[in-house]
Amino acid sequence: MLTDTIATVLNEKGNHVYSVSPQEKALDAVALMADKGVAAVVVISNGHPSGIVSAKDFGRRVVLEGRSLEGTKVRDIMTSPVITVSPTTTVSEAMALMTRNRIRHLPVMDEDRLAGIVAMGDLARSVISEQAFTIDQLQGYVKQKYPA
Repeated sequence: MLTDTIATVLNEKGNHVYSVSPQEKALDAVALMADKGVAAVVVISNGHPSGIVSAKDFGRRVVLEGRSLEGTKVRDIMTSPVITVSPTTTVSEAMALMTRNRIRHLPVMDEDRLAGIVAMGDLARSVISEQAFTIDQLQGYVKQKYPA
């Protein structure tokens, strides 16, 4: 539901995060995304998130701008600074943050530790699941038999 927290979403989907360094080739980052079936990876520098790079970033900043496939580094195309949320952020707050900043992925920081990543689809699934539960509860309530 919109009041569920990001921690709840991570408990459902898992907290594994794929990451790259800013010095890696952008093409290698896209290959990792394709291999792992994800649309974005977190850029880690000195042990902390310094950016995020998505397949969309690659398409816009490499392909459409005509950059070299072999010569472009992750640091050249990543979005930075990276916008993050905490496990206590609500689904509603995270969705508003994504909408306001026109982004689809949010790394989750638990104090100084990268605790996971959520995508807009993860948040939508959370909302749909909670709505289905609420509908079932309401239908059960409405269908109760009352003594005459």
